[in-house]
Amino acid sequence: MVCFNLPFDLSRLATSWTETRGGRTRRQRQGSSFAGGFTLRYFEHDGRPNRYRPELQIKTIDSKRALKRWNVPHKLEDQDRDVDGLPFRGHLLDLRTAAFALTDKGHTLESACAAFDVPYVKRNVEHGEITPEHIDYCREDVAGTAKLYEAIAAEYRRRPIDLQITKAYSPASIGKAYLRAMGVKPRLQLQPDFPRDVLGWAMCAYHGGRAECRIRRVQVPVAYLDFLSMYPTVTALIGLWRFVTARRIEVKGTTDEVRALLERVGVEDCLNPATWKPLPALVQIRPRGDVLPVRARYGTERSWGIGSNPLHSDEPLWYALPDVIASQLITGRPPEIIRALKLVSVGQQRD
Repeated sequence: MVCFNLPFDLSRLATSWTETRGGRTRRQRQGSSFAGGFTLRYFEHDGRPNRYRPELQIKTIDSKRALKRWNVPHKLEDQDRDVDGLPFRGHLLDLRTAAFALTDKGHTLESACAAFDVPYVKRNVEHGEITPEHIDYCREDVAGTAKLYEAIAAEYRRRPIDLQITKAYSPASIGKAYLRAMGVKPRLQLQPDFPRDVLGWAMCAYHGGRAECRIRRVQVPVAYLDFLSMYPTVTALIGLWRFVTARRIEVKGTTDEVRALLERVGVEDCLNPATWKPLPALVQIRPRGDVLPVRARYGTERSWGIGSNPLHSDEPLWYALPDVIASQLITGRPPEIIRALKLVSVGQQRD
């Protein structure tokens, strides 16, 4: 099944819906990734759900992605099973998600067609009444979606990866498929004895995009600054690729060296490429008003964001060395360092 914005389209064809609980038992419901989503029914008998026909389960991730599958009917025939013996859940392709995975941008049908060189102009019609113009509008949408599918499928087939297009939920999905195609193995698969606590500290130290505001509630001129493809840029400049392909990664104590670095480092040092290679290190600090990235609920909304702001914490926290250096440059004083660990790559993976 091919749609653009699949949850919207397929909900229009359903006869009824219900909230997805995830399973017949309490344990199944708690462990289901679809719990809290919704289930669409298409088959009914005498006004009641037909338990021998599948229902469509959808769980929204964000505006561009949603998990989707057919559930398992009450009685499942052998021919309805996949090649691996598991129940066949259907091939459900949302071109909105596929376009996002290939371009890293959210699209409407019109902008997606433009991005993939598909001729299509959305007709401007009044909704609410069926007219010949409205029927033309619907038919043109279907034709545009079909041509967009052909263009996206052709572009996707150019990639030497083993990932079904319906499972490409984001650019990260495609990136991980490239790593598998290159023969890069996950760290714990390659190095089962890698310290789990260090892995946990590294995850705590990881902060993605963050926002900071130095001047609040005052109107001032601004300059918009955005770094395109920041992650691969940092990976290349600091030399992180050697850790991705390393045969082993060793962890060494480097507390004294990091303290000495923070005592002397300045802005000019950060502009010197020779300073970048030693930066892959984890630092445990006790924040005392240091300006650091932190996950928090800013404002009254329930969502969590990442901001760079003065931070106080009685509990020691782990940060990447570049974030600690940035705090030292902003505040003019180094954070209180408890200990530091340096990551060292050893050898290279085979194949």
